[in-house]
Amino acid sequence: MHVVPVIYETRPSDMVGVKLLLLSLRRHHPDLRPVVILPNVTDVESAWLAEHTDATLRNDLASELSTWNVKPDVLGRLVDEQPDETFLWIDSDIVLHKPMPPVVFEGSPDDFVVAEEYRLARQPGTKVRTRQWGYQEARRLNCTVNSCILRLTKTHKPLLAEWMRLTSLPEYQSVQKQDWRTRPLHMVGGQDILTGLLGSKEFAHIHLRWVRRGRDIAQCYESRGYPANERLANLFRGLPPFVHAQGEKPWREHRSALSMDVAPLKYVARDYPEALGVAEGELDGWTDPLTPTGRLVDRLLLGNPNLVGLPSTVAGEAKWLLKRTAAVLSGATRREVGPPRSEPPA
Repeated sequence: MHVVPVIYETRPSDMVGVKLLLLSLRRHHPDLRPVVILPNVTDVESAWLAEHTDATLRNDLASELSTWNVKPDVLGRLVDEQPDETFLWIDSDIVLHKPMPPVVFEGSPDDFVVAEEYRLARQPGTKVRTRQWGYQEARRLNCTVNSCILRLTKTHKPLLAEWMRLTSLPEYQSVQKQDWRTRPLHMVGGQDILTGLLGSKEFAHIHLRWVRRGRDIAQCYESRGYPANERLANLFRGLPPFVHAQGEKPWREHRSALSMDVAPLKYVARDYPEALGVAEGELDGWTDPLTPTGRLVDRLLLGNPNLVGLPSTVAGEAKWLLKRTAAVLSGATRREVGPPRSEPPA
């Protein structure tokens, strides 16, 4: 199956992510011609794209919505424009370590391909999200959808339209102005809407194919997104095809946290020096560990991206387990013991 990758970015500080994704796509899938939507593209960036990629640059598909909420809007318009194409949305904080997994290209065009959220995400699945949006639950998903990867066609236009309708509701837009920690679970972000819809009677007929966490994608969120069991399973086969830098971005976050200092995406990014350079908001030399502890761990564990994050991962999981155990014993709700985040991990 032929797919058209779609990449969207409005933040100048994250242009390096777009470059890394485009270069990795060209290396592993030179036959694909991505559509890159950059409403705020500069002349310098346009020249870089023309020199280094075969992408089609679009700056006329800007959405009035923000962050992850743009997806149903942008994808809906692309499907209207090119109804015979199969589109593959890839978030701009993802880089390919190897060719994309077969699930991206296999199956029927009517299949809806989505990624799994990381294992310790707060209250996973459809149970709360579908009901709180007022739909009858007809399919139980035990995993929350992560909309960082989406494959769809014109068959899914009704789903996109309903996703867009809910995203545009005044009450949802009002909630989006709140700190994400205080938002109702079904309104935290766009992928919570999508998860709820996919569990509903209206859309339970859509066949789902999953980009599996750990095997197909490393959902690298702080110290728990890419957990110890997934790292050990990948010890000899290497990182998964998709490496996703959820939450804080390693090219603009210089923190003492070991999980950020040895983030897997840093190791993949070293293969693409033509994407690197100190742009707006980008750290100089960010692909290397920036702290003494990070450099020591990197040296002791021979720069293996699955191993170097193990110490912080094990510590983070143990801390989460202790916190959850204490909360359960004290009668706290599951929502209260979800993993703390410094920013939403989309």
